[in-house]
Amino acid sequence: AAGMVAGSFAVGVFGHRTSRVALITWGTAAIGLLMILAGTTYSFRTFVPVALLGGALLAAVMIAQDTLLHECAPAGRRAVVFSSKDLIVATVFAGAAFVVGGLVFLLGHLGVDAPYRWALTTVGAFIALASIGWRVFAAPPPLMATLAERADPAHAPVEVA
Repeated sequence: AAGMVAGSFAVGVFGHRTSRVALITWGTAAIGLLMILAGTTYSFRTFVPVALLGGALLAAVMIAQDTLLHECAPAGRRAVVFSSKDLIVATVFAGAAFVVGGLVFLLGHLGVDAPYRWALTTVGAFIALASIGWRVFAAPPPLMATLAERADPAHAPVEVA
């Protein structure tokens, strides 16, 4: 919780200096890398700073997502957009918890030593690679330009008639 408070404060103070899309992408990738670190070097000494930094990054990413949605969603549809986002996030988190929990349980019964480490490392790698891969390969530049224009109309291209 302390990390999330610190992340919220940092976004409030410094958030206007960075792109929301970049914050979402690279913050999510950093969360994945922190999960890998937690899975490979698990000890209480490393857990506390990793948890604090992870909480700060999670708060920053979620604030950036909500701000971007608020700026891009039509005023009359914001309730539907935000409730749909919350439903999707809750479903993904619950589904991931069941899959990862089941996998850890299964690996433990198969004799794998410390299966939670394997699960943290694997899930972290997936999150980091998916985030970076989306940014590099899947996000079309027009989408990024459109999001930037909606976020800051002063930088929108001028149409010449």
